[in-house]
Amino acid sequence: MAQFVQGSFRYKELPVVDFKPSDCSSMAGTTQQDTLFAEQLRCFLQMDRTTRPLSQDYINLQSTTLSDEDRDREVAWLADFCEQNHLADNRWHMAFARAVDIIDRYISSAFVHETSLHLLTMVAFFISYKVDDDQGHEILTSSLLPLLPNCTGKEILHGELEILDRLEWNVDRPTPQHFVLMALFQANLGEQVLAEVYDAANRFIMIALSSSSLAWAQSSVIGTAALMCALTYLFKLKRSFTARCPLSYDQWVEVIYNTLGSVMNHAEMVQVDDLARFIMIDYYASKGVNVKEEEEKQTPNDSGDVVERERDAPPTPQAPAQ
Repeated sequence: MAQFVQGSFRYKELPVVDFKPSDCSSMAGTTQQDTLFAEQLRCFLQMDRTTRPLSQDYINLQSTTLSDEDRDREVAWLADFCEQNHLADNRWHMAFARAVDIIDRYISSAFVHETSLHLLTMVAFFISYKVDDDQGHEILTSSLLPLLPNCTGKEILHGELEILDRLEWNVDRPTPQHFVLMALFQANLGEQVLAEVYDAANRFIMIALSSSSLAWAQSSVIGTAALMCALTYLFKLKRSFTARCPLSYDQWVEVIYNTLGSVMNHAEMVQVDDLARFIMIDYYASKGVNVKEEEEKQTPNDSGDVVERERDAPPTPQAPAQ
């Protein structure tokens, strides 16, 4: 226990196994039950968001004073905090994603009053950041404690131990960013192109994690869907990216499914396209953009990139060939 508090607990690298899209139907996890689940999932995602039932991870919220809006507002605050502080370069991306996972799992299994949600968020981020950083405790104490004027380091430590005990110390789960990096490593391209894809994928991961109606998906599904959104965005709206990138869109899809297909079963593979679509819809909604009219709003500029009337509005994702 003391070792984790000092930040010595580290994430283990995921194995990579070759996988072809055509192998989906023959995977061991493909059963009649999986197929039924996939069909039910599609029906769920096609429902209007205002009439969707709570997913299993959030059912227990109904018995507390917390609402989905409370959760989403707090996660959005944490995202802004991370972006403004850029804690240890880009490490905050994974720390944020892991903290959201910890928050969601904790509030779905324990009573949390809305007045304690901010403290829970801080403590979850303390735990998350220290998973990958030996010096995390010192950095976060100086960065976060000033934002909690009525909280002491001892209370933070007590909160950490409470969360760790509740989650049985299972806080080192892979984040969506881990799966994105797995695919990018296999792409074996120049740093500039990979960095551009990674940054775009992170943007869509943040959208998914900030919405309680999307964040319930597995990290592998969120990472893959965000990567597909990023590539669709870059190839469709950034023609200068197409000129710089040696891989075509279809070649990227093959890399993604060869790499990430190995860590998902058939039902999860089915979720990717639907989740990517809803990530885009959430982004459009945040910008007040009508999805059906978006294509009419795009015109190419002199450099070949698309100029959009709504800043940074991505296109509707194209389903990859499977």
